[in-house]
Amino acid sequence: MSKKKIVPFCPKPVPVKDRTQEEILDNRRAKREAMLEKVKQKTK
Repeated sequence: MSKKKIVPFCPKPVPVKDRTQEEILDNRRAKREAMLEKVKQKTK
């Protein structure tokens, strides 16, 4: 329990949140690109 209480005070949680947001944006971008590629293939 003591370790869990120490975690929030560490500076690590903030960058981790930023990384997760960046990963989410990258995933959305990748999905969007995949959809565009599928549409282009269908139009061809």
